[in-house]
Amino acid sequence: MPIGYIVNDETCISSLSALIQRYTITKIIVGETSSHKKEKASLIQLLTHTHPGITIERSDESYTTVQAKILFKSQEIQGASDTIAAMYILEHYLSEQKKNDLAIAK
Repeated sequence: MPIGYIVNDETCISSLSALIQRYTITKIIVGETSSHKKEKASLIQLLTHTHPGITIERSDESYTTVQAKILFKSQEIQGASDTIAAMYILEHYLSEQKKNDLAIAK
């Protein structure tokens, strides 16, 4: 079950740290687009420094917000489209992992 999304702002690391401790998180999937690679690289570097035991993976987040808004038929529910977009990012990541696993198994 999704627990929401975290905005990449000044509270991002402390919010993630709280979730890491609460849920014993071992892997974080960071949504990334070509236009925000530098910004996300800084976040990933900071996360790696503050939580060295956490695996951090990147996944394409292109058009996930658009997909989420289509799902809600343009009705903006506070934070809902971002949470759904985060689910799409995770779904994309897991789908790519499955494809890679199948390719390795052949």
